[in-house]
Amino acid sequence: MFFSSCGDQNKDTTVVDSGTYTGVAETVNADEKEIYVRTDDDKLIELYMTDSTEMMMNGKKVMFDKVEKGQKVKVTVEKKGKKNVPMSVMLMEKDMKKDDMKKDDMKKDDMEDKEMNDKNDNYE
Repeated sequence: MFFSSCGDQNKDTTVVDSGTYTGVAETVNADEKEIYVRTDDDKLIELYMTDSTEMMMNGKKVMFDKVEKGQKVKVTVEKKGKKNVPMSVMLMEKDMKKDDMKKDDMKKDDMEDKEMNDKNDNYE
């Protein structure tokens, strides 16, 4: 089921069944204590935090301001009518940007090349 959210008319969100979903915080709206989560199966869920929403990171309770755009999250939601109510939000590692991943791969390749050169130097 799709509907336009009240907070942002340009986003089509999905009301999902009650359950636990993993994804990435695509949009974070601190003023409204609202996040849009793009789930691993490519659904966009709009979530307004409530006083009873439990926010966790590394096994500890945290405040909403710890949520960052691009951060991997695991959310447990309850479907109530035409909206999803977040029961808990677990903040996980922040997804690396593609450019950062390429840089890390390049660093890894450079290290492997250096190791190969060092081994070759020992045989000369």
